[in-house]
Amino acid sequence: MDEKAEKIPQNSNNDFMKLEDWDNHFRVMSDPIVWYETWIEDDGKKRPSRTAKPLAKEPDNIVIGKYGPQFNKYFWAFIVWSYDSECLQFLQIDKKGVLFDIENYLSDEDKCDPRKYDMIVTKAGSWVDTTYALRVKDNKPVSKDIKAERDKLSPFVSVGNHLKWAYVLKEAREEMKSNAGPEGDLPF
Repeated sequence: MDEKAEKIPQNSNNDFMKLEDWDNHFRVMSDPIVWYETWIEDDGKKRPSRTAKPLAKEPDNIVIGKYGPQFNKYFWAFIVWSYDSECLQFLQIDKKGVLFDIENYLSDEDKCDPRKYDMIVTKAGSWVDTTYALRVKDNKPVSKDIKAERDKLSPFVSVGNHLKWAYVLKEAREEMKSNAGPEGDLPF
């Protein structure tokens, strides 16, 4: 099997980049979606409800998390290239400190487009003592291999599907595979 094809996440859970302990190195590859998320429970299953504006009142079936109700959590979401996983993934950021740091970079004319530089979010600590720090690397073009992966998958990606709790990248890969030809090989 082709080396690059082996790096494509086979499990839909791998479509989502999670901020792990220590350095999380990525490159933003899409425009962000900026919404609110409330976790609810239906028929014993927990799922997010995502909305463009905060909900006016807390739903009756809201999920109570470690720190209380999961209600109207503000987030930004992007398709990113994860250098650790070496693939495109979906990253949802709801940590206010990280969002504030990114916003500061966006106001800097040299760093106003996060698709032009790599970001590293460092996570340290646990539970209520968890801290996050953002740093960026100097502007540099994304590698040709990463750009090629993005360009091949992008016609099949609808970031807005994330709002419906869809597996954005998994669905895009499945659609791309079904359009790949008789062998069904991915064009990577």
